[in-house]
Amino acid sequence: MVLLGPSGCGKSTLLRMVAGLQHPAKGEIRLGEQIWFQAGRGSKPQQRRIGYVPQHYGLFPHMNAQMNIAAALHAFLRQSDS
Repeated sequence: MVLLGPSGCGKSTLLRMVAGLQHPAKGEIRLGEQIWFQAGRGSKPQQRRIGYVPQHYGLFPHMNAQMNIAAALHAFLRQSDS
């Protein structure tokens, strides 16, 4: 999937809402029949199984894509063990 648009049109905001990191002012977000967000109810971000990497400062510039993913997985697994 690709999300394209000019600067300031809401691409990052939409992605943050789908990931559950930001709530819309009104309306709802659905995936099929599952309500991800609707005023006062919806699934928790950790239940959505959605990954999100912000467009700035999300990656280590000295690592390739595979190394960045491995580093994130390692940190996640270490965190879930505690």
